[in-house]
Amino acid sequence: MSSVAPVLILGTGASIQGVVASLRNTDLDFFIVGNNRSDYMVDKVGQGSWINIDYSKDQSSLSDLIRKYGVRSVIPGCNDAAYRMCLDLAADFNLHGIDDKIIGETITFKDQFSESASAGG
Repeated sequence: MSSVAPVLILGTGASIQGVVASLRNTDLDFFIVGNNRSDYMVDKVGQGSWINIDYSKDQSSLSDLIRKYGVRSVIPGCNDAAYRMCLDLAADFNLHGIDDKIIGETITFKDQFSESASAGG
């Protein structure tokens, strides 16, 4: 592992391929997190980079990982559950690149987004 804090990716499906490819072209280490061993990217990154946690529900274990490895960047996969968890984690840690919780919830909760869009926000 490098001396730079690793990146945590919440998701293990094919949608994270581009993120993984980009990270592999840097000196950054990363972990992918998800609770489905058979997801596409688990085999692609290898067992050593996969952490078996249900990122949609287990904020406590994710927080422990962030503290253990000094994670500063968490990237959501392509679903609302991953993005919402990033919002929750950012509220507890000073994570890079995560929207303000109010903005993020407006984006991910469809009724709030509809209201905001209708109001011209």
